[in-house]
Amino acid sequence: MAGEKTKKPFSYYRRLPRSEQAVYRKSDQLGRIVVPDPSALAAPIRILRAALTDMPGTAAQRLLVKRAVEDILDRLCRGLSVPPVAVRVLARRPSGSGGELYALYTLPAGGRPYIDIWLQTARRGEIVAFRTFFRTLVHEFCHHLDYHLLGLENSYHTRGFFQRESSLVQQLLRASPPAEAPPPPAPSAAPPPTAAQKPPPERKKMPRRPGGPRQLTFDF
Repeated sequence: MAGEKTKKPFSYYRRLPRSEQAVYRKSDQLGRIVVPDPSALAAPIRILRAALTDMPGTAAQRLLVKRAVEDILDRLCRGLSVPPVAVRVLARRPSGSGGELYALYTLPAGGRPYIDIWLQTARRGEIVAFRTFFRTLVHEFCHHLDYHLLGLENSYHTRGFFQRESSLVQQLLRASPPAEAPPPPAPSAAPPPTAAQKPPPERKKMPRRPGGPRQLTFDF
């Protein structure tokens, strides 16, 4: 279409064979995936948020995170009519000269695809923040969708890929906002002051009486 802005491919595009460049371009043209019912995922997303936020370092955390992630992926796969994908929630991220590995999608020949995702940062061993963990999970799930929903022969990081990732994250998080904190209790009315709490009496000057001494009075 005349005047339509063309996406500039990432630099590695030039190193791909022509057949793979065609796959890249097809991926780049697809910028959004619509989840039929995002609200159906609200419960497991809230469980995942609570597990990563409210119980860091506990023995049950990793199991609870795994169950929540499995539930999220299962509902997404059923909602989008794609084959199921397994998940392994691992402890500390591996790292190397290229940095930390957040997660990994694997599509074995003739086997069930699976996602490896790590729960702790490589350097300090801290629990990954919820939004980072959730976006990483959706990122790997987008690789699954490239093969099983979009029918691509390969899954490349294109601008269209990252747009699909962002659209899924936005749809799902909008449907499962964090629970609001309860409002603080209303301040109770202050009790009337007791005799011991009464302010000291105000000293008032009285007019000098003719021919008499100056007098002071205390007003209670």
